[in-house]
Amino acid sequence: MKKLLALVLLVSLSLLAACNSNKENNQVNTSENTSQNASSTQEDKSQTPKTFPAFTAKDFKDNDVDESVFKDKKLTLVNFWFTGCKPCIDEMPYLGELSKKLEENGMQLIGVCADADKEPYLTDAKKIVEDSGTDFRQMVFNGGDIMNGFLGNIMAFPTTYIVDGEGNIISEPLIGTLDQANNAEKINYFIEQYKNAN
Repeated sequence: MKKLLALVLLVSLSLLAACNSNKENNQVNTSENTSQNASSTQEDKSQTPKTFPAFTAKDFKDNDVDESVFKDKKLTLVNFWFTGCKPCIDEMPYLGELSKKLEENGMQLIGVCADADKEPYLTDAKKIVEDSGTDFRQMVFNGGDIMNGFLGNIMAFPTTYIVDGEGNIISEPLIGTLDQANNAEKINYFIEQYKNAN
């Protein structure tokens, strides 16, 4: 009975923390088994690339962005989200505050809206960011290998990668919102480790 209760609690928390990715229509898939999705995510951790792949992107202000965006910062948190993900949208104000803390320590937060490479999602994404009152950089990949490979392996949203100034991914992906205790603890650990780095 205790095992069943623990499983129900785990599934409920997983549903609140992250949206499942549906690659065909970018909608939240509530019919799939969340615990199975969590299990798949755990298996995928061993396949986390060591280096963030080269990319070309546009930010929401139409500026070109590529992997050189990492080089002037001690750490970058790259937060993947999409417009139909309620937890992603709900955490935007928290991310705005986290972005300020990172900037104070020579670090940055970048959002990547996974479905904003086409309309009407780009317009929706810009409105979500504007309504949240946040001003950290948001970008959209221009397609190609990063869309089909790296982004295609993300199984739940939001997912965040921690990248150093050399473009190395230095942690397993953080699955779910960043205000969850376990994710916040990991971020604080890396901030402390890197804030005094040259």
